[in-house]
Amino acid sequence: MTAPYKSEVDGFIAHFEGVMESVGGVASPLHRKILYATALDPLARAAYGYKGNRDRLTQLIRDLSKWTDSERVSLPQLQLKLRLAGLFRRKLYRHVSLELTKVL
Repeated sequence: MTAPYKSEVDGFIAHFEGVMESVGGVASPLHRKILYATALDPLARAAYGYKGNRDRLTQLIRDLSKWTDSERVSLPQLQLKLRLAGLFRRKLYRHVSLELTKVL
């Protein structure tokens, strides 16, 4: 890497290391997750600026992790999608809702 860009890259990396350290000190697990996800967006934007927010973030996760569940949908998200599609009287919606009562 050429010298003019090295200091900018080092500063960029140092900034995010500081952010990650600060987020790690947040007591609430939910708030930590939200802050970590929020901190990933600028990295995804730097790598995939041409895509929308969701596409950038999911592409970053796919490219940089070996997370086998990265393509899965969470139960709350599935429930919301089913409700918005008007499928709340279906067996799948009832099953998802029942499972959510067990974990929430």
